Amino acid sequence: MSFQTFTNIYDTIKTIASNHRQINTFGEGDTWEIATSGTTNYPMFWAVPQGSMLQKGQVGYKFQFIVMDLVQTGEGNEIAVLSDTHQTLTDVLSKLKWGGYSGIDIRVETFDTQSFTEKYDDMVSGWSVDVTIWTEYNWNSCTIPTIT
Repeated sequence: MSFQTFTNIYDTIKTIASNHRQINTFGEGDTWEIATSGTTNYPMFWAVPQGSMLQKGQVGYKFQFIVMDLVQTGEGNEIAVLSDTHQTLTDVLSKLKWGGYSGIDIRVETFDTQSFTEKYDDMVSGWSVDVTIWTEYNWNSCTIPTIT
């Protein structure tokens, strides 16, 4: 495994989401930044950075992934939205875990997903999951950019 920066990992997530034919909008940031009213083109994939973990030789970047789509008035399509967004979320997780991305490791074999309904301004439903993406980290003080 090779070292990947936070930027490299974010770009990989963005690329996977942007290349998925059932994701029309990609965004990242805190959940309060999710702009679900106005001109959002659904379904949407949102990545929430949630810190990192450092251990000998590795760093784990934590994210919450959220996939959502519009629910019609009267909730007539809510089950279909939940089904479709769950499949989209599992597609992204599969691509990250088994897609052959150099320097990225997701160690878990089980993902605990949570559904939500009629959330945010546009009344969307979907799924979220917490994921830690691991990469190498060289704990070598010789690589720190300092003035000697």
